[in-house]
Amino acid sequence: MHRVVALVRPVQSTFELGCAAEVFGTVPPGTPRHYEFEVCTERPGQVSTSAGYALSVARDLSALDAADTVVIPGWAPVEAPL
Repeated sequence: MHRVVALVRPVQSTFELGCAAEVFGTVPPGTPRHYEFEVCTERPGQVSTSAGYALSVARDLSALDAADTVVIPGWAPVEAPL
């Protein structure tokens, strides 16, 4: 199984993360599962979002070690370094 990890940071755009979750984390009924999808952040805990709520992210950057693919969803402000 291919492991996909999304690296999120404050202020995380919910649209971009949602797109990655839909593509890699949602398995329609009757469809084989090809991906394991998880989310990580630099410091586990609450990650603020552009929609005004916080995500609870349990995994730290060590999740990237086992990733086959790393997705970095867009965030705001775009000028902020990752």
